[in-house]
Amino acid sequence: MKVLLMVAPSVGALTLEASNDIAQNMGFYPPLGILYVGTYLKRNSEHEVHIIDSESERLTYKDIEEKIKTIKPDVLGITAFTNTLKNVLDVLKIAKRVHPACITVLGGPHVPLFPDETLQFKEVDYAICGDGEYSFKKLVDVLGEKSPADIKEEELKKIEGIVFKTSDGTIYKNGYARVKDIDSLPFPDRAFLRKDLYFCILGKKRLMTTIMSSRGCPFQCTFCNTPDKLYRYRSAQNVVDEMEYIVSMGIEEIFFFDDLFNITAERAIAVCDEIIKRKLNVKWAFRGRVTGINEELAKKLKQAGCERIQFGIEKATDESLRIVKKSSTVEDIINAVNLTKKYGMMCVGNFLLFTPGEGEKEAEEIIRFALKLKLDHAEFSVFIPYPGTQIYNEGLKSGFFAKDYWAEYVRNPDPNFQLLWEEKVPRERMYEITARAHKRFYFRPRIVWNELKRTTNWTEFKRKLNGAMIVLKLR
Repeated sequence: MKVLLMVAPSVGALTLEASNDIAQNMGFYPPLGILYVGTYLKRNSEHEVHIIDSESERLTYKDIEEKIKTIKPDVLGITAFTNTLKNVLDVLKIAKRVHPACITVLGGPHVPLFPDETLQFKEVDYAICGDGEYSFKKLVDVLGEKSPADIKEEELKKIEGIVFKTSDGTIYKNGYARVKDIDSLPFPDRAFLRKDLYFCILGKKRLMTTIMSSRGCPFQCTFCNTPDKLYRYRSAQNVVDEMEYIVSMGIEEIFFFDDLFNITAERAIAVCDEIIKRKLNVKWAFRGRVTGINEELAKKLKQAGCERIQFGIEKATDESLRIVKKSSTVEDIINAVNLTKKYGMMCVGNFLLFTPGEGEKEAEEIIRFALKLKLDHAEFSVFIPYPGTQIYNEGLKSGFFAKDYWAEYVRNPDPNFQLLWEEKVPRERMYEITARAHKRFYFRPRIVWNELKRTTNWTEFKRKLNGAMIVLKLR
């Protein structure tokens, strides 16, 4: 069978005005989810596999239509985020129109949040909750070359994580699929995609890619809707094997795309030790927890080639950190930032403004805290009460939200939909404060001078200039 795996365009997806311009221009990262699924299918079957990243290729819907006409896929698998749902459905409508026999399958974070609503759309034939490698292959094998009438529902029901509409019209759901031994999976085959399309605005090298050394996040932050709370990680040897494979492709920089790379310092040290032992020359960065770094790890990170750490700092007081269940303190934050800088690595901080109970006073506290820290970069975001988060659920229960706005949205996706926690500050003022926070942070002599000193090539200079122009345009 011909199988096409896709990422839909994000143009017109739900956004937040103040922070989205920055987020959209931070770079393009390879779609590891469909790369893992496509690689596993290719290695373990005779199916013909194609992958299209509409984002990095900047494809229009007309471009996508032509590609579907050319490939004529028997199965189209597509990643769905709640904020890109309309875009995903637009792609599926194109596929069903130009190639009606195509069977469509949705995966990604949206499906476990809204499995029943996902199957209400006539363009969606199947969906998979959770890790897709094993389950998607089993589904494609069951579908085979059969006509819809010959597909046995009992075979489908055996597939972990599957969601589909049965012959009597009910929605069948078989839990959440997880790959427990991630070391057993083949490395994502990056030859599916053009490696020159991917970059990070904070990176120094021309070519970069991403890697995932773990899956799941065990923490309970009230603003996060990560569905997979079961933490699983790869061995240090397996991770560095993949890093060596990446370097052999001529890629010069790696970003660890784990929810959190350093959930424990011991495991992060093991990866560093393996890199150092093999004398692997590569620059890399990661997203991490402030409580997961100590002196020993900071020293090892620098020795192993780590250049940048991105911390989810979020708040400026112990009480506000406690309220959002960050499991960290202001002292932890200061210690993590200082250790990162002590060993010569760049430090990035993410901050969340206007969570429940917060107004302009609290936003100013967060901004001033960010300015005091020894950060090289900062991103300030207006809080969005995403579906499935503790905050959104409490907002529904308390009556703060008059109805389930997200459930309404996913039944009829509207690209103009925006839901904020407008308790003390109107949304336009939120955007204004957030935009000003970026300008206050970046247009300081220390930040500008340090960025100029760190710039080593023309590619890096152009990226930084582009970033500066984005910040200037924020309103």
